[in-house]
Amino acid sequence: MGSDLNSTKYESKVLTASERQSLPGKFVEISGGQVYYELEGPENGKNVILVPGFTAPLLVYDHTFRTLVNAGFRVLRYDLFGRGFSDRPKAKYTIEFLVDQLYKLLERLQIHDYNLSLVGFNLGGGICVTFADHYMNMVSKLTLISPIGFPSDSRTLPFYLRIPLLNQLTMRFFSPEMLIEGQQTDFQHQNPNVKKYMKKYMEQFEYKGIMQALRSTLKNISFTNLRDVYTRVGKKIPMQLFWGDLDQNLPFNTHKKVIEAVPEIEFHAITGGGHIPQYTHPEFVNPLLKTFLEK
Repeated sequence: MGSDLNSTKYESKVLTASERQSLPGKFVEISGGQVYYELEGPENGKNVILVPGFTAPLLVYDHTFRTLVNAGFRVLRYDLFGRGFSDRPKAKYTIEFLVDQLYKLLERLQIHDYNLSLVGFNLGGGICVTFADHYMNMVSKLTLISPIGFPSDSRTLPFYLRIPLLNQLTMRFFSPEMLIEGQQTDFQHQNPNVKKYMKKYMEQFEYKGIMQALRSTLKNISFTNLRDVYTRVGKKIPMQLFWGDLDQNLPFNTHKKVIEAVPEIEFHAITGGGHIPQYTHPEFVNPLLKTFLEK
């Protein structure tokens, strides 16, 4: 991986119209820019929306997406603004900005469903619960995977979550190399798909604007103060939670705070799982997710 990392040309490309034509998948324009997405499954299937994380693009749901489509769900996954192959608008990357992206994407794709199931990983978990808090009548189920929103043991958190206000000096050390190396630590065992995942994950750093977007996200979103939102949503909407017991990004014990906020939540610990259990342990996660969504 070291040689691959060293050969990556960070922010050397621009997501122009011609560049998009060379990429697989689809793009749709909403106010704010072009959004990269995949939408598959029967039109009469239940709509499931997969929302990715802080740096993870839609590929983090490779196994989840295919399993749910094959089960008859209509599944949408997409890249957040500033990540993957979606545009990197110069904006304040607040939680509201990313919730608005999801709402406008659904509107643009004419997914006018009032029975949506949302699945959120990491930052995507915070986006999903905030979306549900704003549009309660649109959401019927929520599944959260290693989600943000609660304070954790600061000794085990990545440095960029331990610093309340990241100034310009600190930002100098917030680099693509750090993020790529950190992503590799999210895999707690020698999963045969890790190399394939990392190769695709690194591609997003070739496009201009990603670091600006990630820095703005850290400046404008609190990763630890969504307890009240979880509680409000949990009183109205059935929720499911997955957490790897070897998670070094958001520590496993944080799940207890989620359960305190949402006592009725359906919780599943993934033994031997790191921060991305839906990718490393799909044989465990997918059947439980499918059952929950079919209820």
